[in-house]
Amino acid sequence: MKTVKKVLDILEVFLDNREEHGISELVEITGQNISTVHSILQELARRGYIRQKQKRGKYSLGLKFLSFSNTLNKIMTIEDIVHPFIVELSKEVNETVNLAVLDGNHATNIAIIHSIHKLRVVMDQSVGLPLYCTGVGKVFLAGMTDEDLDQYLKNEKLIANTLKTITAGVKLKNQIRKIRRIGIAYDNEEHEIGIRNVAVPVRDGNGKITLAVGVQGPSVRLSLKRAKQIAPIIKKYATAISELLGYHESDFS
Repeated sequence: MKTVKKVLDILEVFLDNREEHGISELVEITGQNISTVHSILQELARRGYIRQKQKRGKYSLGLKFLSFSNTLNKIMTIEDIVHPFIVELSKEVNETVNLAVLDGNHATNIAIIHSIHKLRVVMDQSVGLPLYCTGVGKVFLAGMTDEDLDQYLKNEKLIANTLKTITAGVKLKNQIRKIRRIGIAYDNEEHEIGIRNVAVPVRDGNGKITLAVGVQGPSVRLSLKRAKQIAPIIKKYATAISELLGYHESDFS
């Protein structure tokens, strides 16, 4: 098991988004002696997991990993990868959880885990969600550039679904700026009376918001105070999913 750990420690160094690493650097990062690192690299190179462009040059990941990637892409979808996380999130907060993608001028749920409460929010995966008055929708608006956000507001009619719906573009833009800053979006009964929603972004390896994770429940149980309390929990799971997609906050700070 110690040998396996040493091999994995070396391979995981290459997850830092840098293309190449020298042997002395690998020794320093892993804490292994140079002869051990050299022996492991030689075997990994022989099997195609590592390649050395020039003799005595730096090492990079080999093409063998493409075979794993291609196989994984064939057998797993993003829903498969994320499903265990949203199941656990739903259990922890005891409310309905949805995972959404941006689809034109609305958000589309690609996965939903319903709460076990008798009084719960039941979502229809086939129904698109407006961006301006839902938690997941606001997450995607926050991921837009200012120019794209202005274009969206120019083309989209902000219909008052409830008395709490924000229908003024300036007010919505101010809220979007806050969402960008804190990384949390709220739907305070803006889409439907009696339903509150809190959502956070999921980012890919380029830092782009590609998914949004939301938790919703009846407002009598999911108060604004409760929504703010569970926001860090949602962030925890969203961060784990983002890291699976190759995002590391330290790379963008």
